[in-house]
Amino acid sequence: MLELEAKDTLTPVELNRGEGFTFRLRNGQVRTVVLEDTAAAVLLTNCADTLVEQRNGGTLYRFTCTLRVDGHPLTLERTVCAQECFYEPYTVNGLRIWFDGVQDIFAFTNENHGPCCPNRHARLVVQDATLPICPQQMLAWCPTDGQFIDVADCYNGDDPWMGPYLGGTAHGGMDINHPRGTPLWAPIDFDCGHYYACLARGSSNNRWQGVRRWPDGSVWVLGTYHVIRTLVPEHEPIKAGTHYAEAAGVWVGSHDHTHFVFIVKERGQVFHLDPWILFWQIFENEKRSGGSRVLPKHQAMWRKTVVDFALLGPARTGEPVTCAAEVRKGHRTGHITRTWTFGDGGCSIDENPTHTFTQPGVYPVTLTVDDERRLTSRTQHITVDGDPVDAPALALTAPDEPGFRPRPVHAMDAYGVPPMLRPHTLTFTARPDSRPAPKARTVLAPGGDVTVECPGAPRWLRAVADGGVITVSVDASGVIPGTYPAVVQVSRKGALNSPQCFRVELHIPAEPPRRNVTVDDLDDGFWCTPGFWVGPRFNHWTELGYGGRYLANGGRAVDGEFARFTPDLSAGRYEVSFSDRTPFDDDAEFDVRVRHRDGDKTVRVHPSESLVIGVFEFDEGTDGFVELQAGGSTGQVLADAVVFRGINPA
Repeated sequence: MLELEAKDTLTPVELNRGEGFTFRLRNGQVRTVVLEDTAAAVLLTNCADTLVEQRNGGTLYRFTCTLRVDGHPLTLERTVCAQECFYEPYTVNGLRIWFDGVQDIFAFTNENHGPCCPNRHARLVVQDATLPICPQQMLAWCPTDGQFIDVADCYNGDDPWMGPYLGGTAHGGMDINHPRGTPLWAPIDFDCGHYYACLARGSSNNRWQGVRRWPDGSVWVLGTYHVIRTLVPEHEPIKAGTHYAEAAGVWVGSHDHTHFVFIVKERGQVFHLDPWILFWQIFENEKRSGGSRVLPKHQAMWRKTVVDFALLGPARTGEPVTCAAEVRKGHRTGHITRTWTFGDGGCSIDENPTHTFTQPGVYPVTLTVDDERRLTSRTQHITVDGDPVDAPALALTAPDEPGFRPRPVHAMDAYGVPPMLRPHTLTFTARPDSRPAPKARTVLAPGGDVTVECPGAPRWLRAVADGGVITVSVDASGVIPGTYPAVVQVSRKGALNSPQCFRVELHIPAEPPRRNVTVDDLDDGFWCTPGFWVGPRFNHWTELGYGGRYLANGGRAVDGEFARFTPDLSAGRYEVSFSDRTPFDDDAEFDVRVRHRDGDKTVRVHPSESLVIGVFEFDEGTDGFVELQAGGSTGQVLADAVVFRGINPA
C-alpha cells in the first residue's frame, strides 16, 4: 500500500488492479483508496476499425474504474469526446480525485499522437480538497470565453485529452481552437522556458515548454505547441502573467489551434496528465476573483454566482450530518434559493441543513443554487458506515417526475454546464383563459401518514395528503403571466429527517400555445437521465442531427435510462415523429413512451422504417411528453428532436 500525504501540489498516482494507497489529509484524517477494476468501451463510431485513423472519422468512448474508498465501492466514469471531457473532479470524504485514464482504452485506440497511456491499469490525480493544485495563484493561460471550453473547439471536436484523433489515435494533450496570433500568458512562475522543438532547428513545429520546480520537489512541465513566435528569451525565469508567446499558427492543419501539454515528474516517475486539470484550477480562480488579472474584466461574464461547499467527512448511520456552504451572488442576479439533495431521497431547502443517513453506503450530496439567472450546483460524496437504522425516516419520491430522480452515485458533472432542472420541483404550465388547471401531480412519502403545509398559502396552489400520498394541483384563474414559486412542507411525527420540502413552480406564458412544435435536445423541454446520455461535437461530421447535436445511449440497453421531450401545445390531435435530420442506424429499435390526453402508450419504433411514432390527442400545456427508453433497445438510440405536428379535425 503506497503511503501518500497532502502536499502543496497535486499528486498523480498509477495503480494496477488490487493496488491502493493511503492519503493523509491536512486535517490528519487518512483516506484509503484501492483500485478494484477498470474498463473501457466504444459508445459510438463511424470507423470500420477504431485502431486506424479514418478521414472524417470520429469515436466516442467511455471508461470506468471501480475504487474502494474507505471501504466502500465507488465507480468513476469519464466520456471522451463529449462535453463531459471537461469535468468536475470527484470529492470523496475531503479527497479530490481526477480520473485521468485507464489502459483499457488502448484496446481500441493507438498512442501515436503524444504520450498518454498509463503505465499501470489506471491513473488518478489526487489532492486535499481544501487546497488548490499548486501553492501559487494560477492565472489565465490563454483567452477563454466565459470560463468554459467547448469540446467542439478541440480541433475537430476530437482532440481533448485522449480524444481519438480521426477516430483512431489517442491525443496526448488538449487542443483549443482560437485565432492565429492568440496570446499565451504564463499561468504560473516558470524557472525557465525553452523550445522543445522549433522550425529554426529543423523541426516541423514550434513546441515550447515552461518548467517549474516546486518546493515540495514536484516538477511541472507545461507545454504549448503551434507557437508562431515567443516574446521572452529562452532559459530565463518567467513571471506569472507574462505574455510569452503568440500561438495557433504553425502546422495547425484544418483549424488554427494551440496544443497544451501537462507533465508532472515526482517520486522518480513521469506522469503525462490531462491539461484540463490546469484549466479547471484557472477557471476556479477566475470565477472567485471576478475576472483574471491577465484578461480584461467582463463583468457580466465573470461575476457568476459561486458556491463554496464546506467539506464533508465520513459519517455513521443514525448520526446527523450538518451541511454548509458559502454562496456569493453573481452580477445582476436575484434572490438566492438553495436545494440540498442527499442521494437517498432526502431534500432540504435550509441554508445549513442536517441530515441523517439510515443505510451504509456512498452518497452524493448536492447543493443546487438558483440565483434567478441560472442554476449552479456542487456535489460531494460521503461514505456512511454502521448498521441500518430501524427508526422511520421521511423521504419523498415521485417516480414520474425527473426532478425527484436520485442522482446516480457515479454521475460526473460537465464543468460550467448548468443542471437541467432544479431538484425536487414540480413544474406546471397553465393559462388562465384557456386551461387554468392542468392535471394534478403526485408525490409519495412511503411509511405512513404525513401532514402538509404551504407556507405563504399561495391561492393558486393546493396540496392534500392522504396517508403517504400527496396530491398537488394548481389553478391559475385570475393570475397574470409570470413564474410563481411555492414550497410544500411535509412532516411525519417521530420520523428522522422530518420535515422535508419540495417546490412547486407555476409557469404562465404570455404567448399562446402552438400547434406545431419541435423539441430539440438543446431545448428547455428536454431532459435525460444524468450520467448516461452523451453526444459528440465532431465538427467534421456531416450528420450532427437537428440543431447541430444529438445524444446517444451508446448502444447500451439499460433499464431506467430515458430521454424525455416535453412540448407546450395547444389542445388537439398531433402526429408525433422524429426529425428527419437524426442519423438513426438501420438496426435501431427501441420503445417510446407517449403521455397523451388519455394516459400512456408505449410504441416499439424502427426509425429506419418510419420516423412516425403515432397520432395522439394532447391537452393544452405541458402535461404530455414523449420518452425514449434505453431498456430493451437494440442499436443506437439517438435523442435528438421530436416533432409535434398539429392535425386539423376532420
